[in-house]
Amino acid sequence: MDPIMLRSAAYDSRGFGRIGRELGNRATAWTEWLRATPGALAAERVPATRTDGRSADDLDVVAVDPARRVGLCFEIKWPIEALSLPESMKVENWASSAARQLDRLRDELRAGTATALLPSGWPPFDSIDWTWCVGTPQQLCLRALPAQAMHVTSLRYVQALGTPPDLRTLSDVLVRPDLPTEGVHFKVAKRSFPVGSRQVHLDALGLVPGHWRPRFQ
Repeated sequence: MDPIMLRSAAYDSRGFGRIGRELGNRATAWTEWLRATPGALAAERVPATRTDGRSADDLDVVAVDPARRVGLCFEIKWPIEALSLPESMKVENWASSAARQLDRLRDELRAGTATALLPSGWPPFDSIDWTWCVGTPQQLCLRALPAQAMHVTSLRYVQALGTPPDLRTLSDVLVRPDLPTEGVHFKVAKRSFPVGSRQVHLDALGLVPGHWRPRFQ
């Protein structure tokens, strides 16, 4: 029952009381972290409307550097944490679904059939060089996304980077993330253990001694 409730709250956090509020606050955590970037403006739940006035959905988290005219746009998802390979695959399915959702709205914004209602005083949407991302709580996704020029990152990853010097540097590391290297930072080791009269064999990740953390390139 607990996993079912958590997945339901992750799908729509608004109807699940304290759990829902905690999940929903993860989008706010992205906004607060981005606001610490020098020269950056950040907002969440930026509405987009079509030419007939109907809603075209919204942009979950948006950050813009008005001076450099660069911007980041995130579709935020908060699936429950993956503790096994099947759960990891479910998180990757979330990322693919989010990429398709954001790609649809991106196409409308680029075609001019929808308009993003950015906060007052921000540069026009079409004057910004945008980087488009899906954001999860913890897990990165290395699966190819069903949308071009879209990337996946996690709040845990960006917070481990520390405060970026500017939004362009952050954009660059999201497009080309700094990831650990097999044989340098980690290794895959065989582990075996008995289950009754049988042996179970699995691949396990082993950390190489020494502390690794992502860095701006």
